[in-house]
Amino acid sequence: MIYAIQAVGTEFIKYGVAMSVGARLRNLRVASPHELVILATANWSNQAESRIHSLLRSEYVRGEWFRHRGLSLDIVRLMLENANESVLYALRVIQSERAQARLGKVIELANRRRE
Repeated sequence: MIYAIQAVGTEFIKYGVAMSVGARLRNLRVASPHELVILATANWSNQAESRIHSLLRSEYVRGEWFRHRGLSLDIVRLMLENANESVLYALRVIQSERAQARLGKVIELANRRRE
C-alpha cells in the first residue's frame, strides 16, 4: 500500500510503501519532532512509490520527504479519489499542465532507457 504522511505545521510530506500504514506511522512518530498524520493511502503497486518520487524530484527534501505543494497536492487528491485504481489510471487523470509536462518527461526518460 502506498501512503502519504504529512508533518503537521510544515510543508513536508512523505510518500512510501507499507503493509501496515498505522504501524509505519507509529514508527515514524518516534523519531519526528512534528505531529504526523496520514493524508491518504492507495492500493497501488509498490512501483507507484518510485513513480511518485520521480514526479516530485523538484520538490525533494531528504529521504522520502518532499515539499507538499503543486503536483504533490494533485497526487494526494488522486490517491483519495482513485485508491483502488491502478496508478497509471490515476496519473492519467491529472489535469494541470504542470503535471502533464512532468509526467511526459518521466515517460520520455523511461522510453529512452528502453532503447
